[in-house]
Amino acid sequence: MQFLDTAVSRSPADPLPQSTLSALTGLIAADQADYFEVRPDGGTLAFTMAFEEQNPTWLEEASVRLRHQNPLSPVRWAPADGPLRMSEIISERELRRLDYYNDFLRPAHIRDRLRVWLWRSGETAACLTLVRSDARFSDRDKAVMAVLQPHLAALRERSLGAHDRPNEAELTIREAQVVALVATGRSNAEIARLLFMSPATVAKHLEHAYRKLRVTGRSEVAASLRTVSLS
Repeated sequence: MQFLDTAVSRSPADPLPQSTLSALTGLIAADQADYFEVRPDGGTLAFTMAFEEQNPTWLEEASVRLRHQNPLSPVRWAPADGPLRMSEIISERELRRLDYYNDFLRPAHIRDRLRVWLWRSGETAACLTLVRSDARFSDRDKAVMAVLQPHLAALRERSLGAHDRPNEAELTIREAQVVALVATGRSNAEIARLLFMSPATVAKHLEHAYRKLRVTGRSEVAASLRTVSLS
């Protein structure tokens, strides 16, 4: 897939730059795409948008003030939940009753969101979000994002490892993709379908990754992801 080839070739210090997010809005038709990492208290650690926008201060304040009503709250969901559409989490009738809709979503012209979690812990959550102003996201859009999820998670881990931990365990892109999916609770068969490889190949990648990470099984993988760098 051309999008993945382009994304993987990016600098490891910049996992999801504007160019990658912009390309994603062409692959899954969207008006905007953003990548962010936040703390449970709402503090922002990283934020990148496909297209520059200058929202009024009052709109940003409404987003922060009413974040507890956000159907796709970053601290409510996790990578194991897969991609989620706002329109499948809450009905439009219920959504319109919320101050979050009236004070933020409607003024921002947001009709639907498609969000996927690339990381979630007790300290941080990292998400990628697509936005549409005039239509809902489809089942196909969600399926495409599900295929991309492990690749995007691997790009994020590659950036963290290359920037902060250059001397620790080195995983290949494929090994990191498999490990990222293992951390979400998926089986070897499920990983094989998502990455278009055989279960035997998945098992071989896991064997190599376990050795590099110095872990003995799936239960130790999630903790190890925080100390991974990719080659």
